[in-house]
Amino acid sequence: MRFDVLYNQEGIGQAAYFYFQKEVEQLSPKEGLALIAMLRNPALYNPLRHLDRLERRIHLLESRLPSTSF
Repeated sequence: MRFDVLYNQEGIGQAAYFYFQKEVEQLSPKEGLALIAMLRNPALYNPLRHLDRLERRIHLLESRLPSTSF
């Protein structure tokens, strides 16, 4: 799947490195959820410009996930 995350980054791997300076496998569950949250609209949920929107979206997604421990 193609995922354009702005700033000439394409794909989850590039997004993970751009936003968190980590490989995908090294992301925390919350960091992974942030990237998932951005899938809906990368510009609207851009953490560099709209961190408050992204945090609200992450919270919404967390509330919809089944209870589990990582």
